[in-house]
Amino acid sequence: MTSGAELAATIVDGYNRRDLRRVAASYTPRARLHPDGWDEVVDLPTWLSAFEMVLTSFPDLTFTTEHVAVGDDLVIMELRLTGTNSGPFHLGDVDRLVLGTDAERLPPTGRAIDISGIVVLETAGDLVATERHYWKLLDTLRQLGLIENEPLARA
Repeated sequence: MTSGAELAATIVDGYNRRDLRRVAASYTPRARLHPDGWDEVVDLPTWLSAFEMVLTSFPDLTFTTEHVAVGDDLVIMELRLTGTNSGPFHLGDVDRLVLGTDAERLPPTGRAIDISGIVVLETAGDLVATERHYWKLLDTLRQLGLIENEPLARA
């Protein structure tokens, strides 16, 4: 039986090696994913297709596991993503809303990102059944120089 920590490590290693088949093998056939900033829950093939677009934006993207907490049928990972935007930057719905554009992608900025977030895995046996993402979505836009770091207005 695979531990939750081993499952998390297998998934992170699969992403870092660009071995999406290995990543997919860690999920149940009917796994559901809730990417942060998306209006809908998606299946694994939809998520992996979107992740391939992320890799065109950040070909050197690397995941680093900062912390892992494991409970009954639950794994919580704090992840750090680093990479350089050397390919077209594919925009999501939240990105387009914040930037006030209908564009699907922007030219590469050449800038690096270093963001942290949380991924929650609900498991069924040795596989992931549900995955939820929690990221500071605006951090990427700030680090790429697409929005300014504005202080909050005081009341």
